[in-house]
Amino acid sequence: MRLTRIWFALSDAVARLLLAGAVLAAILTPVVGPMHAKMSHQVLSTGHLMTVSALWLAVAAGAFVLTRRRPLGLLPVALPGVALAVSGKAFAAACYLGLAALVFATPLVLAYFEARARAASGKG
Repeated sequence: MRLTRIWFALSDAVARLLLAGAVLAAILTPVVGPMHAKMSHQVLSTGHLMTVSALWLAVAAGAFVLTRRRPLGLLPVALPGVALAVSGKAFAAACYLGLAALVFATPLVLAYFEARARAASGKG
């Protein structure tokens, strides 16, 4: 019980930081993206900018759902890892997805097993 509370406190803190960072990234991507592309002499389309902003908004929504302790928030939070894997950065994707699973899925799994044990013992 105590371990679950500690994990949920850590998960909530990281989810709030991820929420703030994702909202900031979604807002700043259309502003900073073209500047960075011009400095590196690359062409950047508006569709790409909007896709990246939508990705960060989805991550922010997932982080918000995780602060409400709903497992459905894991899917949008995993989107940057999937995007990294699709772009060929397998190690970065594995690190991101592993860290996200460790921080966000562990307290949910602990709470599930705790509730299951409580129901089996007849105390719940």
